[in-house]
Amino acid sequence: GDSVRPHPTPSPPSGAMAAARCVSAAIGALALHTLHAALQVPLSSAAWGWGMDVPKDAGWTCKENSTEISVAAGVTDGNFDCTVVAKTGKTCDATKISVQCYKNAMPAAKDVPTNILCNNFGHPPNRTDADSTLVWSAVPKCSDTTKAVSSARQAKLATSFLLLGVVAGSFAF
Repeated sequence: GDSVRPHPTPSPPSGAMAAARCVSAAIGALALHTLHAALQVPLSSAAWGWGMDVPKDAGWTCKENSTEISVAAGVTDGNFDCTVVAKTGKTCDATKISVQCYKNAMPAAKDVPTNILCNNFGHPPNRTDADSTLVWSAVPKCSDTTKAVSSARQAKLATSFLLLGVVAGSFAF
């Protein structure tokens, strides 16, 4: 008849076999990472920033960049600062301003964009989820320095003529 034979019990792997399995796993992991790096496939990524143009007709620029303050996420609050530089022939009423953001639902609550999750551009593909607006903390008012100088000269000239008139009038008597 049929006899039932017991199957042999597998023996635990030897030290050499266990080491071979570990080496095989390490080679597989290394191959996967090398392939990933070679194909440059990102697992996930995010890049965003905020930029604020200085109006072209403004009488000022930013020392940090003459036309725009543009920063990427992960920066400090000071990166949003603009040291105001008056254009030639101008003088301005502000020396430092900064890029700020507010949620459209709360325009009075302004802060640097990184502190309030400023989404002023929206997400692709249709960008309809923008809920924030970028603004300057103040807009410098700049005026011509030549007008200020000519006004001061006119005042000095008027004072000189007035004094000349008083002196001349005192000799008339």
